Amino acid sequence: MFCKDVIEYQKIVIFLRDCHVLLNLTVVDNFNTVVLYQRYIKSLKGQTSEINNLFISMCCIIISNKITCRDPVRVRDVINVSYLLLTGKKMKLDSTYYKFKDSIIAIEQHVLRQLLYNVGPPQEVLPHSYLLNILHFMEIDRTSVIGQCSMNLINDSLLIPDVLQKYGFCELAFYCWVLSFEISEQNLPLPFDTCSKLIGVPLLRNINNNNNNNHSTTTSSATTTSTIFDEFKNEIKIILNYYNNGTGNKNQVAQQDNFEKLIKDLLNRGH
Repeated sequence: MFCKDVIEYQKIVIFLRDCHVLLNLTVVDNFNTVVLYQRYIKSLKGQTSEINNLFISMCCIIISNKITCRDPVRVRDVINVSYLLLTGKKMKLDSTYYKFKDSIIAIEQHVLRQLLYNVGPPQEVLPHSYLLNILHFMEIDRTSVIGQCSMNLINDSLLIPDVLQKYGFCELAFYCWVLSFEISEQNLPLPFDTCSKLIGVPLLRNINNNNNNNHSTTTSSATTTSTIFDEFKNEIKIILNYYNNGTGNKNQVAQQDNFEKLIKDLLNRGH
């Protein structure tokens, strides 16, 4: 696990998702931003940054968008959307606003230095691309319930902190596609194992198990894809139930009421 506070991480992921919606950015943009945020947290190696994660995540939007978009969002748009989401009101264009904007630009430079300016998007084919191929191969419209649900599940899966370490991008796309049938109460077009073979997801996967015995040996065991899918399904359902019943969102709002205070503290520290 790369983050100590899972709930804090999940709230940042939800915050980023909502920002991307208001900024009219795509689910792929959101995915790249969350991956960049994860890389920043990992780079701290367990240490706590003195800069609030909300400000870090805002800068991840700016950086990721500059890398992947021809017409990147403006810093002021990210600030305005973030402020609106976290306070429910527009930020006044006063001296505080301009000082805060300068601070965000400075934090952006901090993130770049922390990541050694290695901020490009993932080199692998993204799960969204795998999913589009699956939908095309299975002759399912990308705008259908299955298409939209499975695409949303890919980004929702980012609420699981180590999801990208547990599953390959192709696996993740396949599991989200399968789960979308269950959520929409539809049957898979073919049996699970047949779909897995057709898509190219191995039916067996080797998993290393560290045994803490006197010899500290490492053994490898094969786990079926259906078992791994069940683990993924259970994990994401627990998270989605928590946030969809309102509890998670209420907690998020309650903890972000102090966003204006965070800005004041940031400016007082001189960032």
